[in-house]
Amino acid sequence: MTELRTEEMLLNMGPQHPSTHGVIRFVVKTDGEVMNVAMPDVGYLHRSIEKIAEKASYSGFMPWTDRVDYLAAMNCNVAYAMAVEKLAGIQPTRRAEYLRVIAMEMNRIISHLLSVGSLGMDVGAYTPFIHCLREREYANNLIEELCGQRLTYNYARIGGVIYDMTPNWDQKVLAFLENLEPQLDEFDRLLTNNKILRKRLVGVAVISPEDAVSYNLVGPNLRASGISYDLRKDAPYSVYSELDFKVPVGKEGDGVWEIVLTVLWCVLRR
Repeated sequence: MTELRTEEMLLNMGPQHPSTHGVIRFVVKTDGEVMNVAMPDVGYLHRSIEKIAEKASYSGFMPWTDRVDYLAAMNCNVAYAMAVEKLAGIQPTRRAEYLRVIAMEMNRIISHLLSVGSLGMDVGAYTPFIHCLREREYANNLIEELCGQRLTYNYARIGGVIYDMTPNWDQKVLAFLENLEPQLDEFDRLLTNNKILRKRLVGVAVISPEDAVSYNLVGPNLRASGISYDLRKDAPYSVYSELDFKVPVGKEGDGVWEIVLTVLWCVLRR
């Protein structure tokens, strides 16, 4: 769609998919080949999923939830299952609830490893990314054994989960966690005090606690600004109210604190 305005043009560019970080549309104002204004318009990632849900059965829509956030597929599975269960008055068994939580937390570790590693790579610290991928593959082996997938995991079902865990799977998970904890010390050494990373992130994009709340930030972004809020603690669901874990909180609200808190989370949650 193009609208002429005197000598300038107002153009729509997109939606388009830059790399793998999501889909975005830009409304740009140009004067010939000179771009004077570029207004981002977000919200185009996996669009029409609500319309697809209208056409599918409740259970048939479950595979689509994996794609809502391909780095948190387990969590999206469970969120959708919980919504339908609330509507239908269904209560999963306690074993299914614990299996869901374990699966979600394993997915969270995988997501954090990719997030921390790729951010380090984006600012010029490439080595930590390889180390993060190594640990992520170990975790993915366990997830694959549980549900058969290595990215768009599909495990939760309305009323429970699709499979019980395989024999000795719980022991493999514990062994993975025991090995991961010292690796997190290595990530901390490679990233937190990395000269390249600190020069590019310390004091950059500082967000005050007031702004963090005003912008509706969540997760490590919110806690990096000093706001101690975690849904699993402050509005617990499933069996999280029965679990004892700490929530790391930052104070600077800059880019480097998001990395520190993300790394610390895997240790302090235990």
